[in-house]
Amino acid sequence: MLSRVISALVAVSILFGITYWSGAIGLAILSSIIVLICTWEFAQLFSKSQIWTALFIMACLSVYGTHILSPQYTLPVLLASFLILSTKGLLLFGHQETPNTYLSIEWALWGLIYCALLPALTIELTLTIGWKVVYFLLFTVFFGDIFALFSGMSFGGKKILPQISPKKTFSGALGGL
Repeated sequence: MLSRVISALVAVSILFGITYWSGAIGLAILSSIIVLICTWEFAQLFSKSQIWTALFIMACLSVYGTHILSPQYTLPVLLASFLILSTKGLLLFGHQETPNTYLSIEWALWGLIYCALLPALTIELTLTIGWKVVYFLLFTVFFGDIFALFSGMSFGGKKILPQISPKKTFSGALGGL
């Protein structure tokens, strides 16, 4: 619990410091660094193949960079990345059972949206509307997590899915909501 509080304080300090000294541009640069790290981590989660990892990272960076530089080309690049990842996934994972093949490809496609498109849209929102909207979103998520943690610890109760996340309870979910 103490490590969560310390990491949250460090993260908030970095976030406020960057925004204070460099505004929305600094926040966009920090977000780009985080996108690189998250893309690498996500790629490591679902495949141990170096070819697949490199292809996934290139696809994510293509979608992310395209949306930042020329948003009108995002959809064609996103669709081309879907097509390339699906084709390479069938070639790479085709020897597995069919459900596992499709699951590996599906994870990659959702990862492309999660690791590339959503952060690019957030940066666009930050640069056009301002960082205050993004901070509002972050505070909403952070406080939802905090209330979920404390209500789950205080009230306990029935677990939601103990095989996936052993400490998540219905009271924690309601507290977060």
